[in-house]
Amino acid sequence: MHKNTFSKLLALKEELAQEKKENKFKHNNTQNQKKKVVKKIKQTKENSISFLEDGYEVYLGKYDKTFTITNETKAKITAKERAVCKCNFLNDLRNATFSICDGTVCTCVHDNKHRLLHLQLVGSVRINPKGFAFIEQSGKDIFVAPSETALVLDQFNVSYVCGSQIKGKVAHIKNVINHPYIKVPAQVISLAPLKIKLLDTANVVTKFVVSQVNEKVNTKQLTTNSIVLATLINPTAKLENKNSNFEFAIDNYVCELGDPKYLWLSELKKFDLPTDDIEVPLEQDKDNNLRCDLTEIPFISIDSEETEDVDDVILVHKISPEDLVVGFSDDRKTYTKNPVKLQSYNFKTCPSLNNAKLNVPENTKYILAVGIADPTTFFSPGSQADQRAKEVLQTYYLPAFVLNMLPINIMRESSLLEQQNRPAVVGFIYFDEQANFTGLEYRIATINNKAKLSYDQTSDLLFEHKEVDLSGHGIPASKIIALLKDLQEFYDKRIQWRVDNCRSVLYSANNNTYIIDEQGKCIDIIPRVLRETHNFISECMLSYNYYTALYLDNYNIPCIYYNQFGIKDGNILNFNKYINGLYEQKHFEELKPYINLTEIDMENYHKIKEIFFNFNKVYASRILRFMGSSEYDKVNNEHYGLGLEAYTNATSPIRRYVDIINQRNLKSFILDQKTEEVDEQILNKINDTKNSTRIIRNKITSVLDAQYLSLHHDQEFEVEITSVLATSIRVKDVKSGIPGYIYYKSSTLVDKIPAEINVDVNLLEFNLNGKCYTLGDKLKVSLRRIEEGKIVYSWDELNNLYDI
Repeated sequence: MHKNTFSKLLALKEELAQEKKENKFKHNNTQNQKKKVVKKIKQTKENSISFLEDGYEVYLGKYDKTFTITNETKAKITAKERAVCKCNFLNDLRNATFSICDGTVCTCVHDNKHRLLHLQLVGSVRINPKGFAFIEQSGKDIFVAPSETALVLDQFNVSYVCGSQIKGKVAHIKNVINHPYIKVPAQVISLAPLKIKLLDTANVVTKFVVSQVNEKVNTKQLTTNSIVLATLINPTAKLENKNSNFEFAIDNYVCELGDPKYLWLSELKKFDLPTDDIEVPLEQDKDNNLRCDLTEIPFISIDSEETEDVDDVILVHKISPEDLVVGFSDDRKTYTKNPVKLQSYNFKTCPSLNNAKLNVPENTKYILAVGIADPTTFFSPGSQADQRAKEVLQTYYLPAFVLNMLPINIMRESSLLEQQNRPAVVGFIYFDEQANFTGLEYRIATINNKAKLSYDQTSDLLFEHKEVDLSGHGIPASKIIALLKDLQEFYDKRIQWRVDNCRSVLYSANNNTYIIDEQGKCIDIIPRVLRETHNFISECMLSYNYYTALYLDNYNIPCIYYNQFGIKDGNILNFNKYINGLYEQKHFEELKPYINLTEIDMENYHKIKEIFFNFNKVYASRILRFMGSSEYDKVNNEHYGLGLEAYTNATSPIRRYVDIINQRNLKSFILDQKTEEVDEQILNKINDTKNSTRIIRNKITSVLDAQYLSLHHDQEFEVEITSVLATSIRVKDVKSGIPGYIYYKSSTLVDKIPAEINVDVNLLEFNLNGKCYTLGDKLKVSLRRIEEGKIVYSWDELNNLYDI
């Protein structure tokens, strides 16, 4: 072969070899890039958990695999995959399942012999007096053996693993997550050594050692009949060492055994509240010389007949042609939304208004004058009375018991009682012919309540057209009737304004009076339906709070607003699902513009609510379940639920400390005095008190309700459906309003809800035997049981499915 040809062939071979090498490199590089991309994608996938009927399905993004973990601990991990203990895989799996128990405790336990992964569950222990216990899991009861029951107390929230026996599932307790034994009532049963027994729990027969006593408790005054509040200090003691003992600390003294006020005192002292009213030295009215005399204005009050702490009085004046405009004014402290002329009047039909020297915006037709009691004039910031008010923050109106915020002598001196001259802050709110707001101004004044009237009196007169005795008041009966008719006309205009602006509200409808015997037990509940004129006053107070908030905001006066931020983020999808369900299945054609909204602003929400108002007010109340909570804040951020751009509390300074703070700064602004910034610590405490008030009232009410119903065990009750849940129907007794439940299943031993019951939780309805039941429907029921204050009713329509 020619040398040149050979050289060319060799060069070509080398070129081909290089090309092959480069192609292989490119291929490998491409594959590596793909692997990197795949790996990157896998790493960016998030872990997730799907809840199955008998366990969980866990996806681990790191491994791009799904693992099934059942409650019976049958999820096997093979030795080929990973080492069983202390491995990355198990750590990742454990971390991914933290959310099942809210991240508190979730430790993987390994059985090396069978290489099983036990996922710890969380539940509440319910101890039977016979010594064993159950943990409720997915509507079923998991048995806890006596040997393990002895390691915990009733209602402990525990983490546990679930095993199986021939007779069913068995729980093995691993740890205590939390417990309810914080400031619980207990009776002292031994002084040396100091021991207690708990009241109102399944552990009532157990004696516990007291190892700590709060310094405010005088141990020398304790007897074996003393009731105290106690807290468990070592909840895991027996799990760590079964021979150890539970120990408690005494937090507070309550009363002696047999005190009829025990229930009320114990609940108040759980939140370190005082339990008695007080009196303090009364300061003189420091603003007396700055007040204008408005005692001739014919103010009236409408309240419950027995009310003694009268916060507010009202007057509605309808401007007539006889009332003459005598000039124009330019008052910088009269608030109007839009620039308008301010007019001075000579009020011929109500001459006493002339003393107020009002600046009335043009186009005004109605003047709503609201006089608010001014207790702040009788005590200074930092005084003994102020410290008491800061401690309590509000008057507690509990069943058959009242704890007043203010000292009782200050209450007496500031309450707007009939025909008594009293210091007040008076708001003059102006409205046009259609009850649209036109302006607002205030006067620091002395006023006189000319007639203290009741809801029953005024409702009988205006709506039942009954003859009512209106004699003995500070003004003639004919004048009272005329004032009430002006108030009714204004109220009707405001209701139409609410309809026109999609701002309808549900006013409170009823209240109960609890009759308590000498032992402190409830023997009767008398329902009190709030009459029609209660709505009159509610509307006037809502208006005062709303427009006062706008005033405070406009003039940058430091105050506390009451904000509500709308539907919870997590509830928007559920809200849409509810709206879509009503549109598609109930043919609410008016809802069509509002289905599948990605955002539900305040205007759309209130348009939807107005549709419900027109259909059924019960539905309007039920959409409130999607709403977030309200809170007090120094910054105005609207009240979504009421549909208002600002809202505050300013009508009850005798009963709420928020109102005292707002009233002090409002007065200072009007009188050209220095205002004070809102104390952040007090603001936080006020928000906390909202929850404590609800807890105290609910606890006392539930106990009294149960006492009352226990006297009527064989009685038939008429109840109204208030909610439809997945496992039960929530109802309330029509007569007393007592809430309760009807369970679809006759007991936890029943595996499934009978096929005859078709429940739609979204639409809040269920079908039984071909009939549809929903909110507001009435049922005839009997009392099945009362368990720790929880009322459970029995309904024959369901009982027939089980041959009960």
